[in-house]
Formats: sequence, C-alpha cells, structure tokens
Amino acid sequence: MYATIILSNSPYGVRQTAIIPTNEDTRVFHRIGFGRGLAATWHEEYPAEAANEVVLNQPYSLVMTAAHVRDTNIPQITPNNVLQALGKKVDPDNLVETDKSFVDVYAEVANLASSDPAQLRKYVAPSSTVQQRITVAPAQPAVQSQPAPQPEPQPQEDTAPPVHMPTVAEDKPKAQRDLNVLTVPDVEPYYERDFEGISETKIYDTAQQRQQSVLLTGDAGTGKTSSARNYAAKRGLPFVVIECTQQIDNTVTQGRFVPSDDGQSAKWVYSQLATAIQQPSVVLFNELTRMHPKSASLFLRLLAERELFIEPFNEVVKVHDDCLFIADQNTGTGYNGTMRQDQALVDRFNIKLPFTYDAELEKNFLPYPALLSFATGIRSAVEMGEADYSVPMSTRLLQNFVQQANDFNWEFALARLLSNFPNDNGERDAIKMKIQSDAPAIRKDLGIPENIDN
Repeated sequence: MYATIILSNSPYGVRQTAIIPTNEDTRVFHRIGFGRGLAATWHEEYPAEAANEVVLNQPYSLVMTAAHVRDTNIPQITPNNVLQALGKKVDPDNLVETDKSFVDVYAEVANLASSDPAQLRKYVAPSSTVQQRITVAPAQPAVQSQPAPQPEPQPQEDTAPPVHMPTVAEDKPKAQRDLNVLTVPDVEPYYERDFEGISETKIYDTAQQRQQSVLLTGDAGTGKTSSARNYAAKRGLPFVVIECTQQIDNTVTQGRFVPSDDGQSAKWVYSQLATAIQQPSVVLFNELTRMHPKSASLFLRLLAERELFIEPFNEVVKVHDDCLFIADQNTGTGYNGTMRQDQALVDRFNIKLPFTYDAELEKNFLPYPALLSFATGIRSAVEMGEADYSVPMSTRLLQNFVQQANDFNWEFALARLLSNFPNDNGERDAIKMKIQSDAPAIRKDLGIPENIDN
C-alpha cells in the first residue's frame, strides 16, 4: 500500500494533504507549514478551502510498512508515524509551482487510492520538472464582483465548511499574511463543577455548538481560568488568553506589520486573537473587570456578530463556528484595579456561571480538614461583611501556603500568606490571630511538628 502527500500553495503557506488508504476506506489529513504549533498540526478532513490552490511539485508516495498499515487502520487515532514519514519526503526549500489545480490532482490520487492503490507507485520518485520557484505565499486577490466558479470537492462525510478567505482592497498594498503561533494546553489534573446537575464540559460543548459566549464570575482562585484551560486541553483546542488591561489596542485584537525576512518590505501578522478565531479554538478574556470601558467597543462586534474588522485591509474576518469565547472576572471590593463594566458587553455573554469556593472540590487537592475549615471561616466572614475581613482566602493562597510550609518552614509560609492581606486596617492581624488559634490542628494535618521549623 502507498500513502501519498500533495503540496499546494495556500494563502497562509504551503499546505500538505496526505491521502492514506486503509483496509476499508481512505483517510485524508492536511496541515499548513512545516514547523510546530497549531497551524502545522494535522487535521483529519478534506481541505475544502484548497479548491483554488495550485499544486507544488508532483505528489510524493511512500511505501507503507506493516506498522504504518496497523496504525492507519485504528479509527480516530492520528497515524503520526505515517505522516512523519511522508513529511520527511518533502524538501521545503525546493518547492516549484505547477499548472495543476489541487482539486484535479486530489481527485486523481484519491481515485487511485480507492480503486487501484498499486498505481500510486508512480509517485514514489518526485518529478524533476521546475517551473517557478516559490518564495512567499501570494497575497489574497482583490474582491471580485463575480466569483469564479469553483470545482466541487470530493465528497467526504466529515468535510469541514470552507473557512473565510481574507481579501485585500484594490487600493491597498499587497501584503503577505501570517498566522500567529498558537498552542494546545497540556491536560492537567482538574476537578469539574456541576451547575444544576450539568457539567462544565457539557455547558461549554453546548455553547460552542450554538456559537454562544460564557462568562465566569467569582473570587480569585476559584478556578475560572483553570476551567477554560481544562476544556481546551480536553478537546485538543488551542487556548488563547487576552489580558483585559487598559492597554488593549488594535495590535492585540487585529495584528501588526513586521519586517519581512528580506528586510526590504513588511508583512502582516495576525494577532493571536485574530488567528484563533479563524479556526476551532478557545479564547479567554481574562479579568474582564480590569478592562477600561472604552475598550469594550473592541469586542462588541466580535461577540455579537462574530466578526473582526481588520482596519489596514478593510477586511472582515468571520469567527469560525467552533471558536468558543469565555470571559472571567473577579467581583467584590477586595480586588484593586476593577472598573465599572460596559453592560452592553456583559450582555453579549449568553451563559453566566458563578464560581464560588467549594470545599468539597478542594478536598481533592487539599486534603487538610483543619486548613479548609480555617479558610471557610474567613470566607464566611467576608460574605457576611464583617469589618475585620474583606479579602477571601483563595484556593491558590492555600496551595502556596502548603507548598511553602513543606519547602521552608511554618513561619516562612505564614509570613507569605499574611502578606496578601491589607495591613493598614487591622485585617492582617485578624487573619494572624485566627490562624494561630488553629495552628496546632493545621500543623498536624500538614505533618509539621510543633516547634520544629527546619
């Protein structure tokens, strides 16, 4: 059996499309570029957006080993060994443009893969015909009044919808567009919450399917950011965090020009946000209440119409259907730098989830009953509005305290814990008195003997 790779010239760089026959059907994978990161990740689907792309070089075929055949026949598992072997047959420094369209070449290879795979041996040796050396991806064509007819792609059960292809206005200089590098977070231990019996994952899945946005509200350290990151990791999606500071500008939301490799021109690089919205991803607007109200206008259209306007090219980028927007915010007077929010922006979030401190969840990673009892008492005092307490005892502070008590000693950990609370109104002293009264039980939980701090 033979696996075959087709190279084509996409607006974002060289596209690699792998066609791999199996015992039952044919599997198709594609990616952009040759390096690492999201854009260079293989996706199992027919690249419908490649309909107008020109093929580079001749297809390359690889004789599949027994291990290749075995791994390819495992459904829903990416056969990385086959794809890596195919990738090694491609020389990114020796790409030449042909006069063949991707649709025609793909149809020929796919037909042979399904009807007579042995014929794919003709692609084992690459063609030496050189026509035009490719140096950079071409600029996008200007908007046309009559779109050119596009050949129908080969039918696939899981064919993805065409992505939005950006355009350059005729009165604007041509420019190369580059996507920013995104990463998929690693899966880490995390304990999900239920909201009225519905899990976080179910809520996020539904919001993504319906193109709705989610707002997480609660005290610091309750797991809001971890919740969003966990969902991205669980679903294998790139995760982008937009810090909502007063310095948000168009370089954060849209992108910027940077010098080209030759130093003689400039190319446009989409921001991480603009890159993420063009593909399945999770975008987190972190600490929404720290954003200046005037900056809210940057996101209103993005959340409401799911569009991002790129000013230098008079371009509208549509948000991918599988891009999920999540925002988190801290509430309460104990958080410095928070601002009154633009209600129109808050209304753009269809689902609002309250994140509170949950001792039952905390037991999974803080198995110290006395410490959790101490923290719960402080949190209850804050909620009741007692004068001595304004800042709740966050899960993050407790984790830091335990780590430092074990790494150093009790006194060091206690001093670091107290430094997180205001000292001018007596709150720090009140916290100190409370924890000292509970110290014997807490030290026993942590395995720290009395009067032995080394």
